[in-house]
Amino acid sequence: MDYESICRISGKLLGGWMKSDPEDEDDAKFKEVLEFLRVDITPKDVKAAAYVVPAFLSILIISSIALLTPFVGFMPVMLIFLGIPFLLFQYLKKYPLVKARSVRQEAIRLIPDTMFYLIMSLRINPNLERALEFTSKYSKGVIKRELDIIIHRVRMGVDSVESGLVRWGETWGEDFDEFRGSVRLVLASNLETNEKKRQATLDKASNLLLDGLNKKVETAARKLHTPTMILFTFGVILPLVFVALVPFMSLMGLNIGIEAIALMYVVAIPLMLFVMTKFIVSTRPITSPPPNVPIPSKTLISAIPSIGTAALFSLIGVMVLMGRINLGNLSNLPFLWAFATAVGLFLFLSSLKVKKARSVVKKTEMEFSETLHQLGIFLSEGRSLEDALDRTAEKSGKLMAFMRRAANNIRMFSSDIRAAFFHHEFGALKDMHSDLVKSILEVITSIANKGSNMISLVSFSLSEQTKKMQQIDTQIEQSLGSLVTSMKIIAIVVGPLVGGMISSMSLVLAATMDYAEGANMAFGSSGAPLDPAAITLIIGIFVVESSAILSLFAAGLIHGDDWVMKRNSIGLAMSLSVFIFTGCAWLAAQLFTGLAGA
Repeated sequence: MDYESICRISGKLLGGWMKSDPEDEDDAKFKEVLEFLRVDITPKDVKAAAYVVPAFLSILIISSIALLTPFVGFMPVMLIFLGIPFLLFQYLKKYPLVKARSVRQEAIRLIPDTMFYLIMSLRINPNLERALEFTSKYSKGVIKRELDIIIHRVRMGVDSVESGLVRWGETWGEDFDEFRGSVRLVLASNLETNEKKRQATLDKASNLLLDGLNKKVETAARKLHTPTMILFTFGVILPLVFVALVPFMSLMGLNIGIEAIALMYVVAIPLMLFVMTKFIVSTRPITSPPPNVPIPSKTLISAIPSIGTAALFSLIGVMVLMGRINLGNLSNLPFLWAFATAVGLFLFLSSLKVKKARSVVKKTEMEFSETLHQLGIFLSEGRSLEDALDRTAEKSGKLMAFMRRAANNIRMFSSDIRAAFFHHEFGALKDMHSDLVKSILEVITSIANKGSNMISLVSFSLSEQTKKMQQIDTQIEQSLGSLVTSMKIIAIVVGPLVGGMISSMSLVLAATMDYAEGANMAFGSSGAPLDPAAITLIIGIFVVESSAILSLFAAGLIHGDDWVMKRNSIGLAMSLSVFIFTGCAWLAAQLFTGLAGA
């Protein structure tokens, strides 16, 4: 059931209790946001959902506590979950505003590429309507929707391209002021009668946008460092340190049962960690969207290694339960190995092919600016287009083989330049998944009848513009790279190592408590030592969960809502962290067992 359905049902349940006031500023704001999100619900429905869903959840939580208490006893930690409905109420009440802000952030990510297409088209032909149609063709999401609305209004005769672009710039300029200025310069370029001045004005529009983007990225990246360190400290390290203190608290008479520890470390703390990461990621800087590589529909083959590995570790777990294998404090871990590797391998392998394909596309795009420059040089020498394409392919290497295929299409099929690249059956770009390459070649093929010199000049110009865009992408990766790398190391290595050390300390602490009966009597306590195997399992689950959440966070910082990269990152983290944790726990157990025996 999606959010809209929940809101509609909630609105019907509460009926006349929830009333909308047309003069209420909040209702008016919500109505505007709901129209922006294109959802068919009212502000009244949103308010109703904010009351109904938490109410049902409160009933569910209270019922669960009542059912579990006779079996595990009443644990004060259960009361923590009564705070969830209140938090959910606050979240649902503001959800449309949060969602709209998220959609706007994702749209702003697309603005630099959108302006690149607009300026690229205007460099060739100062026709705003045609440039807008070209830009819309290669745009996505909300930006494409807004461009299509402008085009529709222009065709219906109710608006002009200029006024539509001004409104567009003002709308998104609230979040990206340099974009507003860039749109104004684009419009100013169309008023220039001198071609040289027109091109110079377009250069200013491009530079203003890219400089503004660079500043926003640097500022946002700097602001992310402190909350990220706070996240790791309070969400991972301190909870692990607290577990080490639990046995000492038992000596003091403050007994915390294994059920309470499991509830905190398997559910409550990972949930808090996930919420914190979502909040921090919402403030991340603008980054370029990934190449549009189709995701394979058949992922069953990826499940074969996952199922085989899970079966092997499950068999080990069964043998441990039967007493055939003794793993000491690691005796509860085989089933965790089975789960973590099964899920991790499947997520990693099912996303690996797309990730590799994207890497090839990205590398092609990085090399394409130099390819354009080479094409311009060969054309400026007076060579024919097919000869220039052939020589460019030889100079550029395997990734630019589509240039040679286009030249062969011209010779073999006597096709025109556009069909050589874009024909649906034999076109050289039939299997190309780069919108950047396609859009640039579409511009070049559109002026093929203007001669080699014109194509040469355009190739040089587009090469420079593409290099500038790629420099910004490189700066973005550099700004976020150290932070993302740190989070990956923390998620996959540091967290599991600390968890392994802490979990094995339970061995020496349990032995200490066995010899501390006198101390227990002195403190008036009869605390029993916690089972080291149970503590190890709980910390192991926490380590796997926290590594997945931190990897999700790291992928979200640089890739946004890109589930291919998120799946790949989570899969790798889960598969590695569980064994790093296990190895550290085993080594530490050998050390601590020796200390306890001594």
